[in-house]
This record gives sequence, structure tokens and C-alpha cells, in this order.
Amino acid sequence: MFKFVPPLWMHRRFSSSTCSFFFILLFLIISHTASTRAVAGAQYDISYFWSTDIDRVRLVAIEIGRLLGPDVSRELRIVTDKSKYGLVYDRNGDEASTRQLAAAHSEILKKSGFEGAYAIRESKYDYIYNIRYSSGTKLQQMKEDFEKVFTYLGEGVAKELYVTRDTGGNYELIYRRRGDLDSTKKIAAKHTRLLSGAGLEATLSREKDSMVAYSLAGFSNGRGGFVVGDPETLHKSRPKQFSTDTSNNFTIDNLEDALEKYIKNLRRRGVITSDERTAWSVFDFTSGKKIVDINEDVPLQGASMIKPFICLAFFHQVKQGRIAYGPRSRAKMEAMIQRSNNSAANWVMKQVGGPRAVERILKRNYSYIFKQTRIVEYIPSGGRTYRNKASAHDYSRYLFALYNNRLPYSREMKRLMALPGRDRLYTGAEAVPKGTKVYNKTGSTSRLCGDMGILMVPGKNGKYYAYTLIGIIEKPGGARNYSRWIKSRGDAIREVSNIVYYAMKSRHSLI
Repeated sequence: MFKFVPPLWMHRRFSSSTCSFFFILLFLIISHTASTRAVAGAQYDISYFWSTDIDRVRLVAIEIGRLLGPDVSRELRIVTDKSKYGLVYDRNGDEASTRQLAAAHSEILKKSGFEGAYAIRESKYDYIYNIRYSSGTKLQQMKEDFEKVFTYLGEGVAKELYVTRDTGGNYELIYRRRGDLDSTKKIAAKHTRLLSGAGLEATLSREKDSMVAYSLAGFSNGRGGFVVGDPETLHKSRPKQFSTDTSNNFTIDNLEDALEKYIKNLRRRGVITSDERTAWSVFDFTSGKKIVDINEDVPLQGASMIKPFICLAFFHQVKQGRIAYGPRSRAKMEAMIQRSNNSAANWVMKQVGGPRAVERILKRNYSYIFKQTRIVEYIPSGGRTYRNKASAHDYSRYLFALYNNRLPYSREMKRLMALPGRDRLYTGAEAVPKGTKVYNKTGSTSRLCGDMGILMVPGKNGKYYAYTLIGIIEKPGGARNYSRWIKSRGDAIREVSNIVYYAMKSRHSLI
């Protein structure tokens, strides 16, 4: 049997400092060896684009997928390094071959104006995760599962619910949560319990580049927003009463009559039912005149359209020095306005003192704006908020003051309302030209479909022409088929936006 005999030098007594040095040196040698082995076995992917705006990354992913082909497109992933989002090709290759392929991709991408591509170690980023409820090759089945998930999990989840389609024609129904692994696992487990009666199971799904085939908020419109519904049938199902051929008939002088006729026609066709109320308002900043006033002073459900009012109450307190506006509150504001996050809205209200405090601040300090506004409740779980109310006239007065920078932090509120997102004034309104700036906030529940905003349309002389447009459709009870109801009413508001644009074009030199 082998017996180790230590050399004489190991029998010598060393000082404590000498021993410490020896063991530190030994530790460094071992660590370097382990590190070298780890790097040698590391997996590499290809990185293409990074941004703090995840929707911009998604738009880039569509174009890069088209340029690099279906094999790469299927493996594109949106990831995060904690500070921003990135687009990578999930290749899992060695360093040398990945660098070689990245160089080839760079040549292709640079010809189309992209910066290029480079190899990146997987350890440099984290995947982000969504929740998947079902998958298959039949879109109709996904739509039916969509309705089940909405019924069991509520409107809060439904706003980020999508049926996606890959290049192979396979569909997935996902909740676009974009969270980390651990928290998404917990939410998936909770959803599985809630969906037990629907026969669906919630599983994890990495964020990837897939086209949206159906949703409440739909597919990309090219400005970071989304079109309602199914892109395959959207234009066929648009409830058009007027066509582009008759657009010259719309003038500012007859606009209100034209909208009245359009709504009556939708009622005759059953697109808007007899139990639904509507309100419409248009103000032209160029002429300084109110152009449309239909049921403008009737208080209707506010839904998420009152969230800019909550912003104003918060910023009033900031101006008074009672609360601070910092990184955390800024993130909450962006979540509340851009993504219509209800928990963020409740957080902002709590900072002010609650719903009643929000209403009190608004009416005491801005009584010339808020005549029919009533804010009495936090937004309940699932987004079913029906008690908060406001009128189209209140929205119009708020937008007028906002446009003219007469409110505290007006520029910041305009920045928040201009963040890329879904709307019913520009997105899907085919007549409104590209390049139009939009400051808006939508409202969506099973009882209300609305949008309020400022549109700044480019003119032929290089100037912008601004006008407000508020459209609200309210139902006394919840719609039986929420997605179908919200889609058709959203399309009606889009067509109104088209008509308003044609009327403005008849008076001003718009593109």
C-alpha cells in the first residue's frame, strides 16, 4: 500500500503569515483552473439588439427574424440583463462557431441598417417568462380557451392575454407576464388551481418572438401599440358606415351630424345595442372651437380612463411638497398609464391618501375641470371597476389644460400618455396618417369601451394640427362575450377617429 511521506520542508514551522500566503496562492490556482474549465464549457448565443423598451425589441425581432430566416426566427428570445431587454438567438453553441456565425449575421443585418451581431455568454442575461395555458394548430380552439381563461381569471389577466403563432403555424395561448422564473412559477401554480374547472393548466413559457394571432389588444401597429382582434379578419369585420370615397363629405361644419348618423346606423345594425349609452367630444386647438358635443356632460363609468386624473392629484401633492416623485413613483406612473396596471394605480392613490382624497384634491383645486368626476374606489382585483365616473366634458377640459401646460407636471403627464401602447384613436384607424403624435388613455371593462386623447396630426407645411377626441360606449351590465364586445366597440371608436380626421383635413392642410 502506498504511503505518503511528506518532504522535510513540510515539517518546518511556518509563520502564520507564510501559511496564509500559501493557502491563498493555492486557492487562486484552484479557482483559476475551475474558471478556465467553466469558460471552456460555456454556451454562447448571438445578441442583436438591446433597449429599455420591450415593445421596441419585439418590433426589431420581427424584422430580424424576417432577414435571417425561419430557422433563426424560431429560436429568437427576448431576455433581460436587469437594466434593459435584449434580443438573442438561443443557439447554445461554443464560442468559436458562435462568433463565426455572428459575423455572418452582421453582414446581413448591416445592409438593412442594423448595428450587427455578436456572441454573448448565456450567463450574461436571464430569460423572462410568460404563462402558457394551451397550444395547438386550431385558432378557433385557442379563441375558446381564451374565453375560458378570461372567465376564470378576470379582465386583469385578459388585458395581457394573447394567442401567438409561430412560423410553423402552431398556436399558443399565453399570459404575457414577462417575469422572472421564481415569481412566474408561483403565479402559474395559482392559475392552475383557479382553472381546474376549465380543464386548463398553467405552465411556464420563455418569452420568444411570435406573431400575435388574436387578443384583446392584438398585433403591432408599428408605433409600439396594438390593434384589437384577429389580424386575419380585422378589416373584414370593421363596422364601416362611411368609405374613403365619401371622405370629402365630412367637414367641421357637419361633423357632429355625421357622427350622429354613424352611431344611429350602428344601432340599427345591432353593433351598438339599445341599452348602451355613448358620448363623444371633439375640440379643435387650431380654431379654438368645440366641434362635437354629444352627451358630453353625462357621467359615465371611468374605468382606466380616470388614471391620468390620479396622476394629476399625485403631481399636485408633489408640487405642494407633500410627497416626492422619484424612481419608484415614476415606474409606478409608467406602469399605470402605459400598461394600465391596476395595482400601480392603487399604489399611486394610496400615496395621495386614497380614492376620496384624489377626488377631494381635484375638486378643490381644479373645479373648473372636474364637474362630473366621481372617484370613490380602488380598482378591485380583476379590474372590475364600475363606480368611478367621469364625463366626456371632464376629459375634454383636462386635455385642454394639459395641452396648454396649465397643470402641474404637464410635460411629464404628456410624456406618460405618449408612451408606446394600445389606443383606439390612431391604432387601426386607417385614415389617420403615420407620424401622428398621440397622448391618450383607454378604458376597457366588460361594461365600458372608451378612449380619450390628443391627436397631433402632421400637416403639409411641416406643422402639427392638434385636436382632442373622446369616445365612450357604456353598457349597464357585463357583456357575455367580452372579447367580441370590446373589439366591435373599439372598432366603432376607430371609425369615428377616421371620420374626425377627414373633417379636420377639410379645414386644415393635413397630410
